[in-house]
Amino acid sequence: MTRPKSKAPAPAPAGSSSSTGQGYCHSCGRLLPREDKNDPTPRKYCSATCRSHSKSTYLRDIRTELIRTFHHLLESNSTSHFNVRKTGKGNQVGRIILCSEAEKAVFAPQTKDKAKDEVEDGGHGFEDSSCPGSADTSKEHEENKDEVNDNDSNDGLTSDRPSKTFMATSSNISPSEQREEARRAARRLVAFGFSSQGIPTENRAVEAVQNGKVVETSFAKGEWGIRWK
Repeated sequence: MTRPKSKAPAPAPAGSSSSTGQGYCHSCGRLLPREDKNDPTPRKYCSATCRSHSKSTYLRDIRTELIRTFHHLLESNSTSHFNVRKTGKGNQVGRIILCSEAEKAVFAPQTKDKAKDEVEDGGHGFEDSSCPGSADTSKEHEENKDEVNDNDSNDGLTSDRPSKTFMATSSNISPSEQREEARRAARRLVAFGFSSQGIPTENRAVEAVQNGKVVETSFAKGEWGIRWK
């Protein structure tokens, strides 16, 4: 496939290869360059950088968390009452999950948690020391919140909150790299599906959508997302 011009919209998917993953980088999810006919070994990565990223233990947990988050967001929105249509196979297709949504959920969940805590505290976000028993109530609230966090960490792929260990690791990645990792995860899901990305029980495919059109993720620029196919 020829790379489109800089201001041209992203083209449609490359074809049948997008459903099997053949011809796509196993790390960034982009289309592979044309293979060297003199080299019989099939290519898996588009560059040495992608090859090193795929073997990085540092990125492994981050990529697993992104895949888990995309699946959770797709599942939680596929049965909602808005923007749901049915495919010819009878499956429900929910709204589009933008890459930025998964990025925010993985790398900046503390913003959502802080807002939730302020609502639970009556919108104040602080305790009134002049109120009798306020210290005990605050302590009990913190203990209950810690217990919920512990339970979430035992839910595996069904939990929607990253662990504290993961947050400490992911905080060392620059915002631009966080954004690109979210897009890499989405591209891999479109090319290879969930079953090969850590969720073997999920056989449904996804497609990339930008401005209401199904696009080839290798050339998509700006905001785009994925939905059930």
